[in-house]
Amino acid sequence: YVFAQIFAQCPSRRDAAYMSLRLYNIRFVPAALQYCKNDEEKEAVYTLCAIQPLQDALPLMKAIIKMNPNQAFLELIMVREINKNEGYYYSAQNFVWGRDTTGDYEYRQQSVSYFKNLGEFADQCANNHNIKEHAFWNTAAAYISYIEGNYKKANDYLTKASEEPTNNLILPQQIQLQKILLLTANAKQMTPELEGKVVPILVNLVDSNANFYTGNAIFLACQRLAAMYKAVVTTSKRSRGWLCNRPKITPWEKYASAKSWLMAMFTTNQFNRSGEVFTSNNDFNAMVDTTSNATLNNLIAYYSQPNPSSEDIQLMQTAHRLDLSYLGYSNDFAYPFIGLNYLYFIKGRKAISVFHYKEAAEAWWHVADSFWSKDPFKTYLAANSFVTAIIDVHASAKADTVKYTPYQFAVRMQQLSENAKNDSSSAKDYYLLGCGAYNMSYYGNSWLLVKPNWSSGDLWLYNYYHQKDLVDSINYFSTNQAKIYFDRAMKVASNKELAALACFMAAKCEQNQFYFYVKRDSTLSQMLTNGGGYGYPNRDGSPKLNTTLQNIQNTKFHRYFNILKDKYSNSQFNKEVIRECATYRDFVEGK
Repeated sequence: YVFAQIFAQCPSRRDAAYMSLRLYNIRFVPAALQYCKNDEEKEAVYTLCAIQPLQDALPLMKAIIKMNPNQAFLELIMVREINKNEGYYYSAQNFVWGRDTTGDYEYRQQSVSYFKNLGEFADQCANNHNIKEHAFWNTAAAYISYIEGNYKKANDYLTKASEEPTNNLILPQQIQLQKILLLTANAKQMTPELEGKVVPILVNLVDSNANFYTGNAIFLACQRLAAMYKAVVTTSKRSRGWLCNRPKITPWEKYASAKSWLMAMFTTNQFNRSGEVFTSNNDFNAMVDTTSNATLNNLIAYYSQPNPSSEDIQLMQTAHRLDLSYLGYSNDFAYPFIGLNYLYFIKGRKAISVFHYKEAAEAWWHVADSFWSKDPFKTYLAANSFVTAIIDVHASAKADTVKYTPYQFAVRMQQLSENAKNDSSSAKDYYLLGCGAYNMSYYGNSWLLVKPNWSSGDLWLYNYYHQKDLVDSINYFSTNQAKIYFDRAMKVASNKELAALACFMAAKCEQNQFYFYVKRDSTLSQMLTNGGGYGYPNRDGSPKLNTTLQNIQNTKFHRYFNILKDKYSNSQFNKEVIRECATYRDFVEGK
C-alpha cells in the first residue's frame, strides 16, 4: 500500500517504488486494499501490482475500469501485459524453447486463452463510450489480432485507430509500425501498389530516429519485403508462353533484384541500430562480400535510371543513412553510404580481388575523384601500393610522396600485366606486380582495396567465419598470386639484388601460405588453437606441436629461404635481411 502511494504521488521515487516490489516478486495482495482511503489509492495499488512481471493484470485492469475508465496508467498496464504475454503465446503456437518444464507448458497453454481475453478486453475498451482514448484501445486490439494471425480483424481495428483523435504523441508512430507489419505479413506477393503503401511508412519509421522496438519492426518488415522482391525476380524469369522466345519483363520488375538487396541491407546492424542496442546480427560487410556481379549491375542500373519513381527516390535516400557514428565516422566518410560511387567501388573491388585488373579499372573509372579523397581511403591508402618492406605494414601510414587511388592502382597493374606479357623477361614489371598483389593482401599496406576492414584476428578467425573457402579469401590470406609474380621476377632478373629481393618476397608469401595451411588443416588448427577460444591461437603450444609445425615448415615452406641463403648469400640485400628479419636470421643460423 505504501509503495503504491509513493509510485502514484512521487515521480522522483517511482522507479524505486516499482523495484521494491519487483525485487521480491511481490504480487497483488487483496488485503492491501483495506488500507486505502478512497478509489484513487486503490487504483495506485492495482497499478503498481499490475505492471509487475509475474502478475496477471487483466483482473486488476477490470477493477480499475470500474472505478475510473480514464485512469492515467491503464494504457501503460495494457502495453506491459501484451509485452509480458506475447512471448508465451508465440511459443504455445510454435514451441521453440530448448527445454520444457511442466510449469512452462501449463503457462503457455493458459496464455492462449489469456491472450484471447486480453483482445476481448481491448475491444470492450475501444467501444466503451466512457473511455476517451479509443485510438489506443483499437491499436492494442489490432496488435493482438495481428499476433493471433487474424490479419483482416487487425486491419479493421487499425483503420478505426487511424480515424480516431488522440493526445498520445507516440501512438501515430505505433500505428504506422503496425501497418507495415500487417501489410508485409498479409501480402501474397510484391506489387507496385504494395510498394506504394509500404515505402513511405518505412521511410517515416527510419526518419523517426528508430528505437529498439521500431528497429525490430523495420528488421522483420524488410526481411519479408526482401523475400517478396526476390520472388518477383524468380517469377519474371519464367516464360510467359510456349511461343515466347524470352520473358517479358516490365520496368518495375527489372529492378526487383536491386530493391531486394536494399531491403536486405536495411536489416543489417549498421543500418538498424538503436543507441548501443543491436536489433540485428546481420552484417553489412558480409552481405556485400556475397553480393553477385549480376545484382551489383542491377543496383547500378537502378541508381542510374533517368526517371526514378517517388518510391525509388525514397529508398535511395533512405539507403544513404547507414549509421557509422558508433565507429567514430562522420558524414564525410566515403562509404558505406550507398550510391553510385560506392556501388562501382564494390564492383571494382570484386574484380581486383581475383586479379581482373582491367575490369577493376573500368569499374573504378566511374568513381568520382572526391570519393577517394575521403576516409577510409585517405588514411588507409596513404602508403605507396607498389612499395614493400622487410617488415609488413598493415596499419594507417603517413602519405607517401607517391601514392595511388584505387583507380590509378588498377590501371598500373593492368599496364604492368600487359608489359609482362609482351616481354616475358621484364623482371621489374613482375616484381612490381608482385608488390601490388602482396599489398592487396592481408599482410600488405593496401588491404582496403579488397576488404572493408582489417583485424589482427582475421586469419585466426578464418575457419570460424568461413564455412567454405572463397577464392578471394584464399588469395587474400595466402598471397599465392604475389608469390607467382615474385618467382617469375627472380628467375628472369639479370640484377642480383633485384633477384634477391624478389626471392625474399616470395619467401614471405611462402611463410603466409604456411600460416594459412595450418589454419585450414583441421587437426593442426585444433591443436594450435586449443585453449585460445574462437579460433585464436594458443601461444603456449606443446613441444610436440611446435616440433610438428617446425618440421612441416622446414620441409614444405622454406624453399625460397633456402634459395636466398644458398644463391644470394653474397648480395647486399641478404645482409640487410639478416640484420632486419629475425625469422630469416634464425633460419640461417639453423635455429
